[in-house]
Amino acid sequence: MSAVPDPPVVDAVSSRVVEIPFTLQSTAPVAGTQPVCGGLCVPRGLLKDAESASVTTGKTMHRAQADILSRWSDGSVRWVLLSWIAPPMDVKRECTARFGHSIENTPGPSTVRLQRHGRRISIQQQDADSAPVQFTEVDVVPLLIDRNGHDANFIFGEIATEVSGPVRSVYRLSGTLVQDSHISLQLRFEVWAECGLVRIESRLRNCRRARHKGGLWDLGDPGSFRFSGLHLHTVLQCSVSTVIRWKPEANAEVRQQSGDENLQITQGGSGGAAWSNSNHVGADNKSTVRQRGYEAAAAGGTVRGYRANPIVCIEADDSQLSVTMPEFWQRFPSSLAVDNGVLSVGLFPASTDSEFELQGGEQSTARVWLATGPAGPALDALCWAAAPAAILQSPEWIQRCRVFDWFAGDLRHIDENTKQRYQSWLHDVSTGVCSVDARREAIDEYGWRNYGDVHADHEQTHYTGTNTIISHYNNQFDLIYGGIVNQYVCGDVAWRNLFAPLAHHVMDIDIYHTDEDRAAFNGGLFWHTDHYVDARSATHRTYSKYNTPPGDDYGGGPGNEHNYTTGLLSYYYLTGNPEAADSVVSLADWVFGLDDGSGTIFALLDDGPTGSATATVTDDYHGPGRGSGNSINALLDGWEVSHEERYLRKAEELIRRVAHPEQNLDGLNLLDAEYRWSYTVCLTALGRYLHKMDEADRRGPMYDYVRRTLRHYGVWMLEHERPTLSAPENLEFVTEAWAAQEFRKANVLRIAASCCDDTQLAVCMREKADDLNDAAWSGLYSFGEKHLTTRCWSIVMTEGLRDVFHRTHRQYRIPAAAESRIPGDWEMFVPQRARVKQLLKSPKHLLRALPRLLSISRWCQTIDAFRRRR
Repeated sequence: MSAVPDPPVVDAVSSRVVEIPFTLQSTAPVAGTQPVCGGLCVPRGLLKDAESASVTTGKTMHRAQADILSRWSDGSVRWVLLSWIAPPMDVKRECTARFGHSIENTPGPSTVRLQRHGRRISIQQQDADSAPVQFTEVDVVPLLIDRNGHDANFIFGEIATEVSGPVRSVYRLSGTLVQDSHISLQLRFEVWAECGLVRIESRLRNCRRARHKGGLWDLGDPGSFRFSGLHLHTVLQCSVSTVIRWKPEANAEVRQQSGDENLQITQGGSGGAAWSNSNHVGADNKSTVRQRGYEAAAAGGTVRGYRANPIVCIEADDSQLSVTMPEFWQRFPSSLAVDNGVLSVGLFPASTDSEFELQGGEQSTARVWLATGPAGPALDALCWAAAPAAILQSPEWIQRCRVFDWFAGDLRHIDENTKQRYQSWLHDVSTGVCSVDARREAIDEYGWRNYGDVHADHEQTHYTGTNTIISHYNNQFDLIYGGIVNQYVCGDVAWRNLFAPLAHHVMDIDIYHTDEDRAAFNGGLFWHTDHYVDARSATHRTYSKYNTPPGDDYGGGPGNEHNYTTGLLSYYYLTGNPEAADSVVSLADWVFGLDDGSGTIFALLDDGPTGSATATVTDDYHGPGRGSGNSINALLDGWEVSHEERYLRKAEELIRRVAHPEQNLDGLNLLDAEYRWSYTVCLTALGRYLHKMDEADRRGPMYDYVRRTLRHYGVWMLEHERPTLSAPENLEFVTEAWAAQEFRKANVLRIAASCCDDTQLAVCMREKADDLNDAAWSGLYSFGEKHLTTRCWSIVMTEGLRDVFHRTHRQYRIPAAAESRIPGDWEMFVPQRARVKQLLKSPKHLLRALPRLLSISRWCQTIDAFRRRR
C-alpha cells in the first residue's frame, strides 16, 4: 500500500525551495550516526513534489530521500516520508527539511542488491558509479522448525522492490510453507547502503481460519499452527570470525571471546515482578514461562539478568557483522547466538521443552538490525537502536497543516483554566503508577503476543477474583490515535512507547488475517476481552470456554462496534509502514463483508445488505450508534489511503441508512444511556465526513444532507441532553466511564454548532456543550483515582484534546453546501434476517421468491455460507 495513485493537476508552486522545520528527538543521547525515517506533514498547496530533498542541522547539510505517502485533493503533498543519516546528537536537535534543493552529486539508487539462492538471501554490494558505501556482503537464511524438530521449507517467490532511493531501499520476499500453504513468511529488507545497515522485518502468518466452535476462541483450536522455532541465520560471506564481542544490556560492559567459541543469549520471561502470572497461559491454561529474565551462556561462564537488550558482533580480519533485535526482552522468548561463525537470531527460539502456537488468522512480526562493513569500533554501529530518534513537528505546524481533525495546537495559547485542567489530567494519567510502563507491569503485558496492548484496568472494579485481572483493551476508542496526537501537543516522543508497540500489536494479533471464515469475521478486529473476567486461554480474542456462564448463550467474534482505523492510518503517515496502510484497507473491506448479504445462509431468499455493519447493541437498531459510526469512519479512512471511490460510496450509503436531517429523534430513544449512549460516535464520524468532503471540494447534496443532519441533532441535544450521571438510577453500573463519555457528547454538540447558519443558535449549543464538558470533568474526579483508568484515558486523550480545540476556536464553522436536494423520508432499516422472517410469513412474497430457489449459483453461495459457519 506504499504506492500513491497518480494525483490530479497541481496548483502548488514547485520552482522554489520549500523549508519545513522539525525536531529530531530521542529518549537518550546517541554517540554515533543513525538512520532516521519518519513522516512530515505539509500544508495543502505548499509542495508539488519531493524529488529533491535534504536536511540541515546547524550549518551542515545532509543528503535525504523523500517518498510521498499522501496527497491533498489538489494533488499537492500532504505527507512525505523523509529518510536520512543523522549525525551524533543529544536528546533533541533542531532540523530543517528542504525540498527543491539537494546536495550536489547525489548518487542514484542504492548500490546494494538482494539475490536469492534457494532459501538463502544474499545482500550484496554492486558495482556502480555512485558514492562508495560501507558494506560487506551478508547471507541471511530463515529457518522454521516444525513441532517434530525438523526443518520446514518455504517456496519463495521473486524479490520485489518496494522502494529504491539514494538513501534507503526496501525489498520484499514472500513464501509459503511447502507442508502447509496457509503458513506464509514475509521478509522485508530495508537497506541503508551508505552506512552498512539493514533492517530485516520478519512476518510469520497463519491465514487459516480458526474453528472457534460455539464462538469460543481459546488456544488449542484446530485452526492453529504449531511449531518449535523460527530463526534467522546471518553470516559474513567469505570471512572467518576471529573475535566475538557482545554485551547483554545497553549499559553493560563489552565482553569478548574467541571467534571459534559459542555464545547463547536467551530471554525466557519479561524479568518483571509478575513474570509468571496467568497472562502467559497456553492451551492447557497453565503458564508457559519458566524463566524470569535472561541467561547468557558464553565462553567465560554464564551471565544472568532480568531484561536483555543485547548487541552481538562477529569480527573478521577486515570486516564485521553486528546484530541486535529491538524489543528483545519485551517480545520474549527471543535469543541471539553464535555457533561456528553463524550469528543466529531466535525470533521464536527452539528448545526441547517448548512449542509455539500461531492461532488461525494470527501473525507475528519481529524486526532485526544488521550492521556490516569494515572492521572498526565494536558494537558502535547499533548503539542507537535501543532509543532511536524520531521526527517531531511543532503543534503550530500540525495545526496549520490540518491533517488531524479538531487538533488543538499549542496549549500555550489557550485560556489558563482549560490548559491547566487538561495538562494536569494528562500528567496524572501518564506518569507514576498510571504510566504506560506501570500499566504493562501490572499484568506483565509482555511477550510476542501481548506486548503493545494495554491492560484494561477498569475491569478490576467488578471482578470477583483476588488477583489483578488479566484483561486486554485491544485499542478500544483508538488509543493509537490518542497517543499520536498527544505526542505532538506535548512535544515528546516518549508517547511512542504507547502507540508504536500498540500499532504493531493490533496489526499482528487483533486483526483476523483470513478470508476463509464467514464474511462478517474475515479481516475484522477482535473486541477487547470480556468484561470482569480473566481472559484465560482466549488471550486477546474475547470469548473463552472457561468463562461460559451456565445455560447462557455465549460466544461471538469480531463485531462492527469495535473497528478503529484512524490511529493505524496516522501511524502509516508517521512511519511509512505499509502494513499499517494494508490494515486500514483490511478493516474498511471488513465493513463490506459485514454487510454482504450474499455471503450468509439467508442469501437463497434475500441477498441484500445484512445490516451487520450498522447495528448497535441489538440487531434491529440501525440509527446512529458506535456500530454505524465505526463502520463509516473505517470507510472514510479506507477511501483516504486507497483513493477508491467504492469506500466513499459505501460510507454515504450507511450514513443515509442510519441518519436523516428530519428524523424523529424522540423515537430513537437516545436518552437511554445503557443502549444509546454511543449515538455520538456516529455523529463524530459524520463530522469527519464533512471535513473530508470540504477539503476535497465536494460540497454537493450529500454534504448538505450530512450538514443538515448534524444541525438537526444539535437542536435536539440542546433541548434534551443532560449529564448521564445526573440520573444514576438508570444505569446498571455507575462507573467513571459515563463521565468520560460526556466529553464526546459535548464535542458533538460543538460540531453541530459549526453546521449552524443561525449565529445565536450556535452560541447556545456551544454554551450547552461547555456545561456538559464541565460536568464531565467534575464527574471524572468524583470517582477518585478511577478517573485515571484505561477506558477514561482512551476517551479523554482524544475528546479532551478536542474540547481544547472547540473552546479556543469559537468561530470554527463548516462551510455551507454548494448545492442541496430535498431528502426522502427515513425509516428504520430492516436487517436481512428480519426480512427473511417476514418473507416466510407471507405466502405471496414467498411465491415471488421461488425463482431464486432455482438458481444454482445461489444454492452454491448458500452451501458455502453453511460450510463457513461450521
